[in-house]
Amino acid sequence: MSAPAAGDPALARVWSAALDARERVGYFRDGTFVVPELSLAEADAFDALPWRERRQRILSGRDLKERLSRFEAAVCDSGIDPLEAYERFAGRRPRDLPAARASKRDHRAAQRARLWDHAAIVARPAVAEALEASTIRLADVPAWLQALDVVGVLPAEPVIERAVLSARLFAGDAHMLDPNAKVERLVRGLLERLDGMPGQRTVRELWLDWGVETDPLSSTVLTLNLQGAPETLLGMALSTMRGSHMVLTLAQLEESDVTWRAEDVFVCENPTVVRAAQRVLGTSCRPLVCTGGWPSGAASALLGQLRSGGATLRHHGDFDWDGLAIHQALVRDAGVVAWRYDADAYDRAVSDSGVPLRRLMPRRRTVSGALADALARGGCLVPEELVLDGLLEDLCRSPLLRSARAIRKGRAERPD
Repeated sequence: MSAPAAGDPALARVWSAALDARERVGYFRDGTFVVPELSLAEADAFDALPWRERRQRILSGRDLKERLSRFEAAVCDSGIDPLEAYERFAGRRPRDLPAARASKRDHRAAQRARLWDHAAIVARPAVAEALEASTIRLADVPAWLQALDVVGVLPAEPVIERAVLSARLFAGDAHMLDPNAKVERLVRGLLERLDGMPGQRTVRELWLDWGVETDPLSSTVLTLNLQGAPETLLGMALSTMRGSHMVLTLAQLEESDVTWRAEDVFVCENPTVVRAAQRVLGTSCRPLVCTGGWPSGAASALLGQLRSGGATLRHHGDFDWDGLAIHQALVRDAGVVAWRYDADAYDRAVSDSGVPLRRLMPRRRTVSGALADALARGGCLVPEELVLDGLLEDLCRSPLLRSARAIRKGRAERPD
């Protein structure tokens, strides 16, 4: 009998059932397959295979139940290797699924062994306890190993910058520990568990406790007319730049011994407010800080220093869900008070807008209170840009300019 007998198109269901069975039991075990209710053509094609043992003729309309070993022997006697026959007549070579599952189990065990044999765990049992409390997926094991590489060298002495630490540990890659990168998140989780203080410190504070400085130059905060002790370098720089905006880095704030004045400091969300205040008010503008959305490390540090120096922080933001979430976080973390930022101010802004307002996006953050209720009721987004006149009126030190009409006139007369 030749190979075409095994390749009879009438055997398509037989090959499919045999392939499924062979994959199920693997390459080295025998099994059975079943084809229900054979047609006459299927029965004739199956009987035509060169069977090594005499067997009763298969009747059409009956279920076929056959052993893989007998069927594959008949295929082999047709002049074709069974594995090649599966590929030719069933569409693919069978997969050894039991062997694949065993290999996967072995791989998983080997990967977990690599984790638990890591030097950081061997040296510090507390790291093992922190790892046990974590959810570890097989696909994330390489990242966990890298996270353990980081934890193994902490705390750092002397203090090291995070990008430098990353470059030293990961073959020159300075971005493996960038904010919210996978390895950075895993390291933070381990450090919080080691300290037993999950969620109780800022990211910057957590890293610094372990001797790692978090990018103090790229973290910045936008300011206008802040005043510090003039005998310090930062104080002199602020005095020189009075009337013009100034961007401060986290490093400058941490390294300077500037003493801030105990005065009202206004805090906004958008740089547009700073730009308008500089253009219209100049040196007549009260001290102003812009968070640029969610506060950076530099913004958080500056607000903390100002509050410690006795300043009263007055905050305004966009009238939307994110703006309210930022405000409530600043109330909690920096002790700010509302500046034209409450339910009444929102209702007035909606009624006085004079332009079509965009609808609020669906609520994504957990916020509550009277302003949250007003936002839900009003359903409109009011950005700070639409309430600039009122903000500038509060920011103006000069009684002669402190009216919306005078401010609007100043904005029209002063070039950009």
